[in-house]
Amino acid sequence: MINSILIVDDSQVARSLIRRIITVVGFDDVEIKEAANGQEALDVLKDFECDLVFTDLNMPVMGGRELLNKLKADHETCDAYVIVVSSIGTESLSSELMAEGATAIFGKPVSMPEICQYLSEFKTGEDVLW
Repeated sequence: MINSILIVDDSQVARSLIRRIITVVGFDDVEIKEAANGQEALDVLKDFECDLVFTDLNMPVMGGRELLNKLKADHETCDAYVIVVSSIGTESLSSELMAEGATAIFGKPVSMPEICQYLSEFKTGEDVLW
């Protein structure tokens, strides 16, 4: 069950698009927070229990890969689903990120229908670990 979502991207436009996708899917009752980089995300997570994190990879201060590794290493955040949304889309990087604990990886520009379908599976409780 998804009750809270954190969107991490240095682009306000990208954060707004992910927020819109979340709304379209019907997550009307979830609490959504935003952060502009990985360090801001960790600061937000000090007071915000999060079920799902969307993160970009390339951000100033702290990138998404470092954030992913810190989330998975912390017993309080290790169970959060982490979806990477990035313009860097090599197959080897995707495999590495999945091995490090990413739940899914989507390319930029964001495919609204693809992410909507994926998030819909969270709402129905289907197995979303591709």
